[in-house]
Amino acid sequence: PTGIGKTMSTLFPFVKALELDPLSKVFYLTAKTSGKESAMNAVSVMKNKGLTLSNVSITAKDKICFCKGNQCNPNECPYAKGYYNKIKSVLAVCLTNYSTYDYDTIVSIAEEYNICPFELELDLSLYCDVVVCDYNYMFDPISYMKRYFDEDSSHFLTLVDEAHNLVDRSRGMYSASLSYEKYKKAKKSLSKCRVNSIKKAQTKINKLFKELKDFYQEGDHLVDNFTTETYNVLTRFLSVCQEINKEEPKEMTNELLDFYLELNRFLKIADFIDERFITYFHVTKNIFEFRITCLDASKFIKASLNKIKASVLFSATLQPLEYYIDTLGGDKEKDPRLLLPSPFPKENLKILVAPNVSIKYKNRAITYEEVAKYIDVFIKNKKGNYFIYSPSYEYMTQLLNFVNLENVDYYVQKKDMEDQEKVDFLKNFKENPERTTLGFLVIGGAFSEGIDLVSDRLIGAIIIGIGMPKINFESNQIVNYYKNNSLPGHDYAYLYPGLNKVMQAVGRVIRSENDTGAVLLIDERYMINQYKDLFRAEWRGYEVVLNTDDVIETLNKK
Repeated sequence: PTGIGKTMSTLFPFVKALELDPLSKVFYLTAKTSGKESAMNAVSVMKNKGLTLSNVSITAKDKICFCKGNQCNPNECPYAKGYYNKIKSVLAVCLTNYSTYDYDTIVSIAEEYNICPFELELDLSLYCDVVVCDYNYMFDPISYMKRYFDEDSSHFLTLVDEAHNLVDRSRGMYSASLSYEKYKKAKKSLSKCRVNSIKKAQTKINKLFKELKDFYQEGDHLVDNFTTETYNVLTRFLSVCQEINKEEPKEMTNELLDFYLELNRFLKIADFIDERFITYFHVTKNIFEFRITCLDASKFIKASLNKIKASVLFSATLQPLEYYIDTLGGDKEKDPRLLLPSPFPKENLKILVAPNVSIKYKNRAITYEEVAKYIDVFIKNKKGNYFIYSPSYEYMTQLLNFVNLENVDYYVQKKDMEDQEKVDFLKNFKENPERTTLGFLVIGGAFSEGIDLVSDRLIGAIIIGIGMPKINFESNQIVNYYKNNSLPGHDYAYLYPGLNKVMQAVGRVIRSENDTGAVLLIDERYMINQYKDLFRAEWRGYEVVLNTDDVIETLNKK
C-alpha cells in the first residue's frame, strides 16, 4: 500500500544481506527523481543509526553534463580532457572524505577537479555498496551498465521501485524509430563535407527514403520486416558515419551525430525482432518514420533478472497481480508474492464516485460545465490543498474556462516540466494553507505518483475519467498480440494501465497514519463490475454521489 515505507522495508534486508557476500552490491532502480531521493534518504536514515557503507545516485548524462550540446571528446569538452590522468587521484580523495555521493556532491567534486561529472559518478559506483539509478542502467539493451552486467553479476541484488512503470518503460527500451526529418537535417549539415564515402552513402539512403515516402501515404502501415537491400543501405551509412567519427571528427556535425545515434539504436534493436515486435511506417503531413515497436518486453526483463542473485519488484499498484507477473517476466507458479492491506483506518479516506457523468472521449466536450460544478462543491466544503486530475492536457485547458477560480490560488501543470519546475510547483502546496490551493494536473503525469505531500499539504483529489489512454495504433497492436496469446488484450493494453494511473493518483492523498482526506472519482464506468472488482481491496467502502447535493452531504457525514 502507498505511504507505508516500501523503500526502507525493501532496502533494509538487502543491506543486511551485503554482509553475507563481499562481492555483492544493491542496485536500487527507479523511474523518477523522487524515487532516487527516497532511496538515498532511506540509506541516510540507516547511516544515522550506525550503518557504514558507500552509496551513489546516478544522474542521467543530459541532466548532469557541464557541456550540454558538445560532443563527448577532449576536443569539445574541457571536462573530458585529461580525465583518465586525473581520475585515480580524484577517486582517492573521494573515497577518503565521502561515503554518500548524491547529485550535489558529485557536481561539487567534478567542478573542483575540472572533470566530467557523469563519468565520475559511474567510476565511483565501482566502490559503492548501494547504487541508485534509473531502470535503463540495468534493462536497456543499449545503455545498460556493461561494467556490471556484462560480467559475472550473480552476486548482485536488485530492487525495482514503482515496478508498474517498468511495463511501458521496458517496451520503450526495446523500441526504436528512424526519422526522415532527422536525416534531412543531417544531410543539410553536410553540404560542405569533402568526404567522398559519405556522399556515396547519401546517394543510396536518399533513394531509399524517397522510394518509401512515395509508396506510403498518411497513416500507420505494418510491414513484415526489413528487406535485405534496406538493411544493407542503412548498415553502410552507419559504417561510414563511424569512419568519419574516427578519421575526420571535425566533419561529424551535431545533426549527423543525432541521426547516427538514432540509426545505431535502430539497427541494434532490429536484431531482437521476433513475434513480440511490430515494424511499421508512421506517416503524417510532417513526419515520416520507420518504427520498431516492442509489444511485450517480459522476456528481456526476465533474462536481466535471471543474471543476478535476487530481486524484489514492488509498487503500491500492482493490481491485478497476474497482469504484472505476465508483463514483467515473472512466473505465476514459482515466484513468491506478497499483497498487504492498507494499515491506515479506512475512515481516514472518503471515496466518492460520481457516475452520472460520462468522460468517454466522444462525450468530453459536453462535460466541462457539470464537472466544474462538482469541483466547486468539493473544494468549498473545506479550505485546503487539492489536486484535480484531467484525462488530457486538452481537457484540462478547456475545463479551466468553466471552473470558479475566485478566492482560490491555482497552479497548472505544463508539458515537459524540468525537475526544478516540478519541485517549485509542489512548494505551492503548504501546510496550514490560508487559502484553498488547486493543482490542475494530467492523470498519469509527473504528479500522479512518487510525490509525498503529508499532513494537510494535500487533503483531496478529483479524478476525471478512468485514466485509460486514447485508442491508438500501437495499443491496438498490443491488444492483438495478447489476444493471440489467449489473454485479455483490451485489458492488458488499455484497462489495467489506465486504472493503475487512477490508483496512483488516489494514493497521493493519504501518506501517513494521521492523514485524512477525500477523493472524488468522476465517470460512469466506475460503476461497472469489471472496474469495481479491481479496486475492491483498495476502496473499502466508497459512496455513490448522484449530484452535487450528495457530495456536500457525504463530505459532511461523520
